[in-house]
Amino acid sequence: MKNFKKISIIVVLMLMLSTLFTSCEKDKNINDSNENNQSEFILEQGASIQRDFIGVIKNQANVPISNATVNIGPKIGLTDAKGVFVIKGANVKELFAYIEVSKTGYLKGLKTIVPIQGVNNVSIILLTENMQALPLNNQIQLLNGVKVTFNGGFEDATGNVYTGAVNYSMNYIDPASPTIANEMPGMLLGKTTLDDFEMLQTYGMLHVNLTDATGNSLQIATGGSAEIRMPISSTLSGTAPATIPLWSFDEDTGYWVEEGSATKIGNEYVGAVSHFS
Repeated sequence: MKNFKKISIIVVLMLMLSTLFTSCEKDKNINDSNENNQSEFILEQGASIQRDFIGVIKNQANVPISNATVNIGPKIGLTDAKGVFVIKGANVKELFAYIEVSKTGYLKGLKTIVPIQGVNNVSIILLTENMQALPLNNQIQLLNGVKVTFNGGFEDATGNVYTGAVNYSMNYIDPASPTIANEMPGMLLGKTTLDDFEMLQTYGMLHVNLTDATGNSLQIATGGSAEIRMPISSTLSGTAPATIPLWSFDEDTGYWVEEGSATKIGNEYVGAVSHFS
């Protein structure tokens, strides 16, 4: 049985089969070592400790979201009418705390922080999940010009070819948004194909979620792909490089993973991906 891994592409994702397509470039290495790998990074997270958290969960209209479930390790909290949650004594790492927020009708909120002593204050903005039918031409587009074209078919979680109606939701996170830190998953930390860890700069993030008519997750069929065209923000166009790596967010680890690349064509970045989760 095929396991849909929880990842999002940088931009990207949040449920078991959603994805955030994110275009980022490397900024700098997080330390001086050229031999970083995942196990070393885990060690660098520090020892297990307990920390207290208080936070507020809102939507993009700045309206508090009540009854959202917040997970920090095994600890679970629930937001009140003002969107506020309190979790005390959560088990985290000295340098790495991973927070997950879920609420029906919204994409999962995922945030990574370096915890401090005392109370950690957290703000997370949940993006609305707007499911709609995939057009017959297999092309979807947002008002800002972001476009995704599916080339090939779709398959279900078992890897079987799916030929029924396809629903999708698509959300864009603007790199120029003043609230991007509260909207995006994790933080701008990514693991390269060489197992180095880098601090990243984003040129835009995109989440795409595919389901069948009853809400079961779908994926791009094996051998298929999706072309993604993302306009370059006017605030970044002057410094945008000719080619940038693409990154997907791994929900299991809480950081980004390098996957593929995008090329600058005119005022857009154009790239192709083989999956959205």
